[in-house]
Amino acid sequence: GDVYKRQRIDHVTGPSHSVWMNLRRFVKSINPNVILIAEVFRDFDNNNQGYGIKDYYNGEFDVAFTFPYYWTVNSIVNGNNKPNAIDGLRADLRRKFSEGVTHSFFIQNHDVPHKSTALNDYGGYNEKGISKQISAATLMFVFPNSPQIFYGEELGITEYRGYVPWQNFSEHNPLYNFYRSMYKLRREIKISANSEFFHVQNSQEDFVYSFVVRADEGKILGLINMKDMYIDTVSLNIGVFRDKSCGILSFDSLFSYSSIEVEENYNYLFVGPLKPYEVRLYRINEKSSVLPVKVRFNLNTSSKSFEISAGKSAFISGDVVQLGNWVPNRMKMTKVNSESSYYETYICNNTQIEYKYLIDYGALERWDGVEFSGENRKVIISGDVNNEMEIFDTFGLR
Repeated sequence: GDVYKRQRIDHVTGPSHSVWMNLRRFVKSINPNVILIAEVFRDFDNNNQGYGIKDYYNGEFDVAFTFPYYWTVNSIVNGNNKPNAIDGLRADLRRKFSEGVTHSFFIQNHDVPHKSTALNDYGGYNEKGISKQISAATLMFVFPNSPQIFYGEELGITEYRGYVPWQNFSEHNPLYNFYRSMYKLRREIKISANSEFFHVQNSQEDFVYSFVVRADEGKILGLINMKDMYIDTVSLNIGVFRDKSCGILSFDSLFSYSSIEVEENYNYLFVGPLKPYEVRLYRINEKSSVLPVKVRFNLNTSSKSFEISAGKSAFISGDVVQLGNWVPNRMKMTKVNSESSYYETYICNNTQIEYKYLIDYGALERWDGVEFSGENRKVIISGDVNNEMEIFDTFGLR
């Protein structure tokens, strides 16, 4: 197969953009498989001055250091933010970059933490420090990106710009075993920039971040306790990612031999207890097949007929994957005429969903055109004798 060489370039914000454009043309003309990696020690926009991370993807570099991931995840595990800050980061990635762009998450490099290392920041080479580092590094491995490992990180380096701590190399080193297992997982299920990743709500949102990643060769459910808190039980609404997997689901632990089964059309999973900073990862397997319900949402848009005639469209957004997982203006409805639109999808029977409608142009992820604020629409999916269900709503009226 093709051999891909990688070249990291430090402090790219020094020279002008034209320098990097010319460099890219020259290097790629010699070897198009070279991957150019930029260290952009800034946020995505840099106050729109033209030298933020996003500005170096335009005909210059293939990958850039994702410093906002480092800032976000460290603010969470060090107690300065809640886990849902990750969703704010994900929203920025969607808004500011096109699909398929490769990012590079990390928890440390030669510049950060300043005159320290991640493990020192987390408390040192001890049980708590190691658990915090694993908590911070998990998303780096499973998110659709190209994870970046600083030398010695997997062994627990504590000396700033020091030597690799080979004395920590052992089959019993939990950091080493974790990093090795995560690399193996990425290879096995083939996580790439095109894999799907979404948040799954849970009963302990102030402490736990839960998610599903769908890759070419498998699906993984993850729970990360990102706080110094013992949690007895976490419940998750797995209906948000069941999609067409309405049969019996098996959640097989990646770190032990335990397994949890959920019956067909049942949408809740209970996990626990979780120790402080504990990570649980499960491979999702469907053990039996049950067809989902074909659901058609019919929307009366007569109150907005002028706006639709002027070029706007109706959208639906809800708390399940099939309705965009609360990303606005993602799921566009089919227009019948200026007074009516519909949206068809498949959802497992007995799933309770929440949703709303929007009227907008759809170019941006925004809630400007939402029908009303406050409480969402709610319905329990119940198929008829043909395993179908129709829902009739009027925009702006409950």
